[in-house]
Amino acid sequence: MPRPTEEREQGAPSFSPLRPPGDHRPSPAGRRRRATSSEKLALLSGTGVLVLTMVHHVYGALLYETPERYHAVYIAGAALALMVSADWLSRRRPSSVLGRVAWWTGWSVNGVVAVLLFGAIEGFYNHVLKVALYFGGLPEHHMGRLYSDALFEMPNDVIFELTGGLHVIPSVFAAVFLAQTLVERGYHSCERTSTSGG
Repeated sequence: MPRPTEEREQGAPSFSPLRPPGDHRPSPAGRRRRATSSEKLALLSGTGVLVLTMVHHVYGALLYETPERYHAVYIAGAALALMVSADWLSRRRPSSVLGRVAWWTGWSVNGVVAVLLFGAIEGFYNHVLKVALYFGGLPEHHMGRLYSDALFEMPNDVIFELTGGLHVIPSVFAAVFLAQTLVERGYHSCERTSTSGG
């Protein structure tokens, strides 16, 4: 009489008590693939923001002879390197403490630097809103209060304003995908807890 282990080796079907026969819901591996896709899209969108930031500020530094704009290039470059490194580490050691710290580090840098700093503040406030108010006829003294001449350039170059305003598009995508990865990560955490508790 074959042993149970031999039956399994010969291909006898086995069923998990957590997945009864006829349960056609996506497997955890399938859900993980969707989560990984969201993480890749969040990283890609954040990378788009940071690359656009570097191009925009190099152009602005040359156009307006303001080398201090290169500081934004250094910040964006450092943030991009950190995001990519954190993503690489979190994918290779997803269950370790180091991997989880790397995941949250990459998520935070993407959210704070790419989405908030360069997307919302640089892209929307510094360019989209400024151009809308300027051409919308806001009085000059009000424009001066919102956009000091010492820090901002009034709209006078199409490429500069266009590359600045375009920050908003990839930053919106990054925010959406970051939120999605957060929801999916919480789902997987609850699933692991219920599985271990069952």
